[in-house]
Amino acid sequence: MTIDHRRFLRDLFHAAIDAAAPARCVPANLPQRPKGRTIVVGAGKAAASMAAAVEAHWDGPLEGMVVTRYGHGVACRQIEVIEASHPEPDRLATAQPGESSIACRISQRMIWSSCCCREAARLC
Repeated sequence: MTIDHRRFLRDLFHAAIDAAAPARCVPANLPQRPKGRTIVVGAGKAAASMAAAVEAHWDGPLEGMVVTRYGHGVACRQIEVIEASHPEPDRLATAQPGESSIACRISQRMIWSSCCCREAARLC
């Protein structure tokens, strides 16, 4: 029996990617629902995918904003997703948020649930 090393390595690579997918990793690592508002804030290439996973598995209302690289956006219902350049920020990443933006409504009394790519990757 001969082994197709190229196919084996490709399958191994795809298995690793699937194992680290936010839809698989995020749900098991969500915190208990806190009292008060839950706000998701994130940045990075996986931020939108992670925000979508939080929305899909969160029991209760939430809101928030994530910034991700162009081409990595994912539609979210409750969390605002902004696509901007990376690694050098462009005008979308540095623009003043509008009055309706979550960034303008955040106060120190709110409970934060952070959705940052590096921290979530550590959990997987």
